[in-house]
Amino acid sequence: MTKQIIGALENSRDDYVFFCEHDVLYHPSHFDFIPPDKQTFYYNQAVWLLRLSDGHALHYDVNQLSGLCVYRETALAHYRERYEYIEKNGWSNEIGHEPMTHGRIKWHNQFKYDTWKSEFPNVDIKHGANATGQRWRKDQYRNQNLLINWQETDNWQIPGWEKSSLVVLG
Repeated sequence: MTKQIIGALENSRDDYVFFCEHDVLYHPSHFDFIPPDKQTFYYNQAVWLLRLSDGHALHYDVNQLSGLCVYRETALAHYRERYEYIEKNGWSNEIGHEPMTHGRIKWHNQFKYDTWKSEFPNVDIKHGANATGQRWRKDQYRNQNLLINWQETDNWQIPGWEKSSLVVLG
């Protein structure tokens, strides 16, 4: 995936980019954000995780690659370094997927990360074949301190979204 990201960044001409995924519904307010600092990776924490099988949804303040907004040149510098690291050392979970959100790797190009919340949330659709799994109960998480602002809903109820626009997915 790193090579794909580099290719997309090299072919974009925009000053800043939004990382998007095919199984996330992006609310238009997500794209209103303009990153204030060129040296910072920004994660939109306004996201609900929707279980497609039954309409159960949950939210907590999570940093996901699918909610990333960053200046293109900053992302390019990081992903080129990331690619070199993987080529030399192989893939390791220590690298992580969300740049700058932990300090397990000491990157040569150090950047900051911050968060924002769009006016209305995005919906990350969990359909059973996602690249990453999903935990649906608090007791499934090792670090309970990460579960800030935990909320759950049922029956396809997600703030800012019409139920009918979500039910059609299932």
